[in-house]
Amino acid sequence: MIKNSYKKSFILFLTITIVGISSIVFINYYQINSFKIKNLSEYKTYIQAKNHMSILKEISVNFDFDEELSLQNSEFKIYALKKDEFIHYFVESTDKQIKLYEKKDF
Repeated sequence: MIKNSYKKSFILFLTITIVGISSIVFINYYQINSFKIKNLSEYKTYIQAKNHMSILKEISVNFDFDEELSLQNSEFKIYALKKDEFIHYFVESTDKQIKLYEKKDF
């Protein structure tokens, strides 16, 4: 009878250990996957911002503006400023922490 209770307690301990270890492994796996998805989304936004920056540069070269040039976009704030003998280019994401800045002589 004592051997049988040791056997049952060992099986219970082994089951709890296996469930605990597998839950930790699955939680880490899903955290890593969600982190990868978030990084991929941030990278996609960064690529979009770089594309907007190149378009803004092309437009500022072709279009003569006095102080400020801004482009309408729902996801980004896109604008250029003429100040101190430079053109300052800004592209900022409205919902993510992506901000690009460049300056160029005019």
